[in-house]
Amino acid sequence: MKFYPNTLSTIFFMLLLFNSCMDKKNQEKKKQINNVNRETISLSLPDSLNIGDLLEGHIEFKRTANPIPNEDVFKKYTFLYLTISKDEIDTFKELMEVPHDTFAPIDESIIPIYNLKAQEKGSMLLQGFLVNQFLYKKGNDSVRIVNKDRKITHRINVY
Repeated sequence: MKFYPNTLSTIFFMLLLFNSCMDKKNQEKKKQINNVNRETISLSLPDSLNIGDLLEGHIEFKRTANPIPNEDVFKKYTFLYLTISKDEIDTFKELMEVPHDTFAPIDESIIPIYNLKAQEKGSMLLQGFLVNQFLYKKGNDSVRIVNKDRKITHRINVY
């Protein structure tokens, strides 16, 4: 059996090309969402996933400004509610009616997303709501709660 140096370099090149294509497939996609109130949400999530693999990434956000400017906020809470499905979800109420996961920030502006799994192949939507909850003290024994939510949608191709 004769060994040709070009054969080895061709095989090496093909392996390198194949590996780089696989890395691009699973690359995280960073997308920014802005709205009229100058709130920013950055999604660092993959745009493709193999069936059975876990979706992992994070969301960076700038916390919503105080919705009642002349009142002091007693406490603030932030939650991210997410699901993966083919059908679009338009309201928070619709999201609460399907299986979903809840995530909380690990610091003031980052929410990790982990252990989400797509159940079927095809084009799927990772969708949900980022909810900021503001608590205001009203007198000695009452609290006013104001919720501000933002819809989040990210398309994922599941193979």
